[in-house]
Amino acid sequence: MDRSSPLYRRYALSKDVLIAMLPIFLMNVITYGLRPLLLLAVSMAFSYLFDALTARMRQEKFDRHDISGMVTGAILVMFLPASTPYWLAVVGVFVAIVLAKNAFGGYGNNIFNPAAVGGAFLALFWPEWMFSYPLPFTSVPLILHKGAVLVDSPLKTMKIGGVPFVEKMEFLIGNYPGPLGAVGTLVVLSGAVYLFVKKAVDWRLPVSFLGACALFSYLFPRLHTTRLDAACLELLSGTLVFAAFFVVTDPITAPKQPLSRLIYGALFGVITMLFRYYGAFEMGICFAAIASNAMAAFIDRKVAWFQSRNSGLRVISQ
Repeated sequence: MDRSSPLYRRYALSKDVLIAMLPIFLMNVITYGLRPLLLLAVSMAFSYLFDALTARMRQEKFDRHDISGMVTGAILVMFLPASTPYWLAVVGVFVAIVLAKNAFGGYGNNIFNPAAVGGAFLALFWPEWMFSYPLPFTSVPLILHKGAVLVDSPLKTMKIGGVPFVEKMEFLIGNYPGPLGAVGTLVVLSGAVYLFVKKAVDWRLPVSFLGACALFSYLFPRLHTTRLDAACLELLSGTLVFAAFFVVTDPITAPKQPLSRLIYGALFGVITMLFRYYGAFEMGICFAAIASNAMAAFIDRKVAWFQSRNSGLRVISQ
């Protein structure tokens, strides 16, 4: 296969993303046992199955080597607690693959990030499952979803104005209750390094996103602590860092021009913080992704218009 072809790049990107997520998968197994691994397997298997079924319904040939749908399933699982019922993951994957991706024409044609749409759907209809988490390093039953002791996350404490009793180092290593994508900033960053080495992501997107989140939480802290501590707690808690490298960087839903990506990433960050502060749920990243994706093409058009106008003015002045 030609290495410069779009199909090869899609295969390579999907493989790189899954490899970058391996440390996250491993840490979740260490933290919660085998249940996250089985949850991941169910989500990825049904993602592949729904891709195949929708291709058959459209009377199109299904590419058996295309694992982009499985990447969607893996990312979606990162928004779920380890105690999530398996059927709930299947529902989320159905919404992500069938409605958010293939209903728009399949890979490359979707407007919204499929995993974010699936996560937002589950948050709206099953918040009781989405926002209760098992304690780290406790036994989570492999088959039944009942039996684990479920607690609120630090984000829930922050949502009501409290300061969580979690040390920054515990945030860094993931020793606090939260979704699977909140496994620890250091673990996520290890995968991000791989993505940068493979040139699978554009640095402008995660850097502008995290920079906007940090600046917003520093200028407008919602916690009764120092501005710097407030910004650190916001950045380290939840799936913010995970989303910066695995959701914001989605090449399909992000703008295509370098300047557009800087603007988009910063806007994405501000919208995420607004959802965190004022949204109905503690996890605002999925809803922020949908809102930001809707503006990606508009940002690209306006930046292209501005740049062409400026280049025209420079030609006239010369």
